[in-house]
Amino acid sequence: MHTHAKEDLTVPEQVSLSANMSTKQLSISWLGGTATTFDLMILRTEFNETVFYETVSVTVNQVSGRHQWNWTSVEPLECTSLSIKIRSRDGQTTSEWSSTQILQGSDLPSNDKFQMYPQDKVVPVGANTTFCCIVEEGKVFGNIQQSNTVMNTMQLSRRSYATTVYNQEPSVRTGTNILCYDYPKTQLTGAVVFVGYPPLPSDLMCETHDLISAVCQWNEGRDTHLYGKRRTLYSLNKRICPQTQRERKCIMDQWDGNWTLVAQNPLGQYSLTYSAELSHRVRPEAPANVNSIVHAWYATVLWQWKYSTYSSLALVCEVELSSQGYKTTHTFSGVGLRSVDLPDLYPDEDYSVQVRCSAQQNFWKWGDWSKPFFFKTKTYVPEAPDVWMWMNRDNTGQVIWKLGKDIPSGSVSLSASQQDSNILLTWGEIPLVKRRGFIQGYNVYISNGSQLALLANLSYQGARNYTVKGFSEGSYKFTVKAYTSAGEDTGATASIMLELYTDWLILEILASLGITALFLIIVTFICYKKRKWVKKAFYPDIPEPKLPGDWARTQGPLDVKPSPHSMVHIVEKPEWDSSKEMLVVIPEEDEDEEGQGIGDEPVDTDEPTSLRYYNHVVDERPIRPRYPDSSTSSASSLDSARTDVTYTGIQTSGPQMQTRPFLDPQVASGGGYKPQSSWNFDVDAGESCGLAPSLGSPTSVASTQFLLPDEEEHGEEKRQLSSSAATWFTNLLSSTKP
Repeated sequence: MHTHAKEDLTVPEQVSLSANMSTKQLSISWLGGTATTFDLMILRTEFNETVFYETVSVTVNQVSGRHQWNWTSVEPLECTSLSIKIRSRDGQTTSEWSSTQILQGSDLPSNDKFQMYPQDKVVPVGANTTFCCIVEEGKVFGNIQQSNTVMNTMQLSRRSYATTVYNQEPSVRTGTNILCYDYPKTQLTGAVVFVGYPPLPSDLMCETHDLISAVCQWNEGRDTHLYGKRRTLYSLNKRICPQTQRERKCIMDQWDGNWTLVAQNPLGQYSLTYSAELSHRVRPEAPANVNSIVHAWYATVLWQWKYSTYSSLALVCEVELSSQGYKTTHTFSGVGLRSVDLPDLYPDEDYSVQVRCSAQQNFWKWGDWSKPFFFKTKTYVPEAPDVWMWMNRDNTGQVIWKLGKDIPSGSVSLSASQQDSNILLTWGEIPLVKRRGFIQGYNVYISNGSQLALLANLSYQGARNYTVKGFSEGSYKFTVKAYTSAGEDTGATASIMLELYTDWLILEILASLGITALFLIIVTFICYKKRKWVKKAFYPDIPEPKLPGDWARTQGPLDVKPSPHSMVHIVEKPEWDSSKEMLVVIPEEDEDEEGQGIGDEPVDTDEPTSLRYYNHVVDERPIRPRYPDSSTSSASSLDSARTDVTYTGIQTSGPQMQTRPFLDPQVASGGGYKPQSSWNFDVDAGESCGLAPSLGSPTSVASTQFLLPDEEEHGEEKRQLSSSAATWFTNLLSSTKP
């Protein structure tokens, strides 16, 4: 609920309205005292419908003392009358409403015509536009249509109806029609809307033709779809440019160096700038009044320039010569160029010529081609030949003349190119005026230092190329000479650097890799299929070392301490024979400091026995007695490359050998050695039972090789191995010993 304070808040007075029908904007101004907040209400007068009601903040204009606020209507302001009233507000406190001001619409009873708004509206593509139709007084509204499509409408007043067209597409040249019918379509009215784009020119460029003025051109860009009085207008440096075709052009009397182009239409404007120096933007006009002075073999072409300023301008010109459908271009240069000579023409031949030029320095663009000029060369009349007449007595005669012949005064135009690994030589014809006779063929030479070596003689006068084959990489020089009946011309030379033909190199590499891969695959396949044979041939199984008989392999401590007492030496001769192998008892000598013999001492049967095994690899030096002294024993061991190993608890794997009765101690050789039991080391015992069933207490074996005796059943087969292989394997085992 609002509180009224008539004493504090000023009621707005002198409310005035100003409408802009084209923009649908209503400007409202009033006197509101010191208040800055106002309630503003806008209603459709006839139906008293609220169109706008808001609280707005408006500051006072310090000059006029009035408040002003602008409102834009959705519908055209002509559609119906609008009522406007204002009141001041301060928080929840408001003043009284001002007197109502009415903006008269076109639907007043006094205006009884059939009308539609807006008329000839220009809007951008994609815009939404609201149209209203005011039915004639006394008539009934029918509908509003666009392109035969009935639109949805809303009633604004008793006679006024509105519709909105959304997302409009570009219109045609005459615009898009919106039609309004009465019921039952006895009358109609309508409006036209023009839908288009704002201007968007591009590619502004300025150049000079006469070295004084400037000719600026640009591209109009996309079609704006706006024409006539709604078209785009262009101005260059604030000077209006005339309307021409799509590619716009504007001429300035003087070269300014900087230009600004402004394009504008009802939907907006766009600007472009351009800068350049005059000497960098010279584009000559097309040559005028082209003429010629013709001869049999050449012609002189002349022309004139439109501007006298070209007389001091360095020009480069192209002359396009056409004959029988073929065109050739010749280039000439010079200051103020006005004429050129065209050589190598054919007599009695029709030609046409065109000329265009450009600035030689700071090249910008070629000028336009001149109009084609046609001429015909003169007929060639050769010199009279030398004639002789031979008169006979019968008044008959014989006339003889000599044909003129000479070598060609010119040469062919030769070029060389590489084709794969070959060299292709191509050349053109010698101009007819330089032939001096009939061309009979061509000779192709290769330069070898200061001499020419003939490669080919081409007797066919129509030959124009030759392929040189079989040359390797390098630089080559070739010469082609045309010859007549009088001889060869001076010749034309061409050089070429023959490079490696990489395609073939790549193919060769790929082929080599493919063959190698195929070979490896085949070898791998064969080796896989024959893997057992390969293993047997190159990696045979090495038999494990075996002892004769069935020995039990019981574990026990390994003592490498040399035996201080009796030693048994197993001596093997270089030619090993199992029947002659034996254990030789070596008597121990006096090793104590008092010189007492071991034989006088009681035998210690618990001491280990030393067994020395000699293979044929060991040297033939005599066996030296072992001394219990550690240093002496070590020296002796190092000298013979032997190692004393003590085995404990060695037993045979077969049946234990039965010991024989004790022999008489006097039978044993060696004064100090008294064994507890004895064995018969004959052949039968060795072959049947192998080693002794038991060596008793810990035994010391001094050997430089491993003991590798074979079993009896494989003895003969194993002895057939080559001595070299055995030696190699033995040395290998010896080298691995610690």
